[in-house]
Amino acid sequence: MTATDTMSGVNDIYYRIDNGTLKSVSVNGEPYIDVEGANNTLEYWSVDKVGNVELHHFLYGIKLERAIEATLL
Repeated sequence: MTATDTMSGVNDIYYRIDNGTLKSVSVNGEPYIDVEGANNTLEYWSVDKVGNVELHHFLYGIKLERAIEATLL
């Protein structure tokens, strides 16, 4: 995730996965969804260096499927 602010600069990008714990890209790294299913949600926004908060963005219906390993005998 990246953000651009040509005036004061970007302080950080924040996010929540499935309405969970507030995290930031600088501290926690990029969002990582590890819950299997088709209804994961990502909420994200940036804050600039003078404290202006961007409107929150939402991605709904993020689907995670795990591959099933099969062993042939």
